[in-house]
Amino acid sequence: EAARLQPDIPAGLTAQMRDYQAEGFRWMVRLDAWGAGACLADDMGLGKTVQAIAFLLYKAAKGPSLVVAPASVVFNWEQELSRFAPGLQVKSLYGQADRDVIVRNAEAYDIVLASYGLLVSEKDLLSSREWNVICLDEAHTIKNRGTKTSAAAMDLRSGSRIILTGTPVQNYLGELWNLFQFLNPGLLGTFEQFTEKFSSPERRGQLKRIVQPFLLRRTKAEVIEELPDKTEVTRKVSLSEAEMAVYETFRERAKAALDSGEKLSVNALSDITLLREAACSIRLVKPDWPGADSKIAAMMELVDSILSGGNRVLVFSQFTRFLSLAAQALERAGIPYLYLDGTTPPRKRETLVRDFQNGACKIFLISLKAGGLGLNLTMANYVIHLDPWWNPAIEQQASDRAHRIGQKRNVTVYRLISEHTIEEKILRLHASKKDMVDSILDGTSVSHALTLDDLKMLLDMTD
Repeated sequence: EAARLQPDIPAGLTAQMRDYQAEGFRWMVRLDAWGAGACLADDMGLGKTVQAIAFLLYKAAKGPSLVVAPASVVFNWEQELSRFAPGLQVKSLYGQADRDVIVRNAEAYDIVLASYGLLVSEKDLLSSREWNVICLDEAHTIKNRGTKTSAAAMDLRSGSRIILTGTPVQNYLGELWNLFQFLNPGLLGTFEQFTEKFSSPERRGQLKRIVQPFLLRRTKAEVIEELPDKTEVTRKVSLSEAEMAVYETFRERAKAALDSGEKLSVNALSDITLLREAACSIRLVKPDWPGADSKIAAMMELVDSILSGGNRVLVFSQFTRFLSLAAQALERAGIPYLYLDGTTPPRKRETLVRDFQNGACKIFLISLKAGGLGLNLTMANYVIHLDPWWNPAIEQQASDRAHRIGQKRNVTVYRLISEHTIEEKILRLHASKKDMVDSILDGTSVSHALTLDDLKMLLDMTD
């Protein structure tokens, strides 16, 4: 019966859905019709939110629903719900003192919005009632089964469940198990059974067949013919002899720390972080460094070239202190910029995005974690990654702030990589690791989280 369902797009949806989005909505309805939860894992920028809103609207008459998202994305949900489903009543718990009243009195056609932080702090309140639909946005937030966030999510009660994430697996298969334990409990067995059964690559094809009916992923290349091209360029940066001498000192220290033990230690990981910072700028590890700052110089040269052509650019780094150095360089050059990191309040974040989209500024400095989700920055047609992240999927999410629906121009993504440093080795790790989501969907080998041997390889001088 569910397979034969052909639900109409809800009349109250004001968005003009693309064909693949309409099919995503119908897919969720069909799964829900026989009691299964759905994981929508479309590429970043393909409109997972509007598909979820269509489903929430379709189910709205049956009772109140709960949407949980990162705090930085809650305001985006408020805007999108008001824009695309004005018939729904949006009730955000964020910043409200009477949360218990809101939850207790929520009724049909109400959408209650909560952050993952509130999911933990208000877990008793949110689990005290049965919800119509529970939607977890950026659901990989609950990927680690031992966390308070995961435990709070598992306690929630609802008739229907959907999760949205562009990266169902980021580091290891256990993350997929935890998402499915929330979505369809018991489908993959206990964690111990799952680990024992699917630890070998030969069983990955079987795992793919089990999860495939409940996981829908479309890539931009597959569904949006009109999306402009994206060009990716790796630009090598040559450090000065003085910079390399300091870098080598930190490399030897990190190598000694790893060689001295048989398992990863906090100190060893701290030394690795210092080494990665040294590859960005010696000033991050030696604040009084008087010498060259080669990567900042390379960034400024690139920014000058980009801005001179009337373009706009997003600049990402995982290190906020390195972003600060970039900001100082722009100030010295008299170039105005916008800045966003994890400490930026949600309302301010919203203002910064609007200012950039409206053309108030042409360069936007963003920390990788703060800007990897919930931002629509299609007025940028250039992206600069100042340093590589362990997982290429995270970088991809950040780049997709610009290369998404609404982008009219070709997008160029630059990666600045310091030559003869750990950064080159991280790129090689990308080549072997690849995108874990695609690996699962293709039924091919899935890489593991970083091991001691991986890190030793990164510190080896040889190839």
